[in-house]
Amino acid sequence: GLLLFVQACKLAGARKITAVLPLLPYARGDHKEPEKRKPIPAKIIAGMLETAGTSQVVTVDIHSAQTEGFFTIPVDCLTARFLFERWVKENVPGWDRAVVCSPDEGGTRRAGLFAERLRLPMALIHRDRINSEHIISGDVRGKTVILVDDMADTCYTLNNAVNHLVGNGGASSIYILVTHAVFSQVPESLFEQPEVQKVVVTNTVTEEFPNIRSDKISIIDVSDVIGEAIRRNHYGESVRAML
Repeated sequence: GLLLFVQACKLAGARKITAVLPLLPYARGDHKEPEKRKPIPAKIIAGMLETAGTSQVVTVDIHSAQTEGFFTIPVDCLTARFLFERWVKENVPGWDRAVVCSPDEGGTRRAGLFAERLRLPMALIHRDRINSEHIISGDVRGKTVILVDDMADTCYTLNNAVNHLVGNGGASSIYILVTHAVFSQVPESLFEQPEVQKVVVTNTVTEEFPNIRSDKISIIDVSDVIGEAIRRNHYGESVRAML
C-alpha cells in the first residue's frame, strides 16, 4: 500500500516524498546467513522504496545501523532513547544506582549508549557457545536492572534474559525498555515474575495490546518526536540532535 501511495505522489508531480516508517519492515533481515541461498529482506525493502520514488525515509530505532547502507537516499533514524531516559528518571526509584543491561551481544551498542546517557554501569548477557551456557558480564546482584532492547516479537530473548538475571545474577528488580512492541507471542511468565516491575514500550507498532492482560505494561508516545522530525525536514532544519 505504501509503495502505491509513493508512486501515485510521484506521478502527480510531488517535489519530495518522505516515507515515515516508525518500524522499518524486515529490519532484522539485514544480513545473509552463511551457506544459505536466502535473500536480504531489508535490502529488498530499501530498493522497492527507492524504485517507487521515495526521496527520504524516517524511521525509529532501526535494528542495525548497517541497514542504512542499503539506501542511496537520506535516512533519518530517530531514537526513543531520550524518551526512555526521561521515563527512567521519573519512574524508577533509585535509578542512579541501577545497571543497564543488554539481553544479548547484538544489543551491546544500544545498551551502551543508554548507559552512557544515564552515566550508569552496564551488564551484558552473552552465550558461551562452547559450553552452551549464558553468562552475565557485570554485577547485577541485589540491584535494579534496566533491560534495553529494540524489538520484542516472541519475547524469547527477553524472557531468557530475565530468568538469568534473577536466577543466576540475583537482580532485585527489572525494568524492560523496548522500542518496537510486536508481541506476536508473549510468555505470561515475563509479566508474572515479581522481579519485573514494568515493561515500557512505544507506540511505533500499536497502542493496544489485547493479548496482554497486565498492568505492568506502559506505553510511551513517539508521535511528537516523529512530528518534529517531519517539521524540521520540511523547513530544511537539522535533525542531527534527534538522532
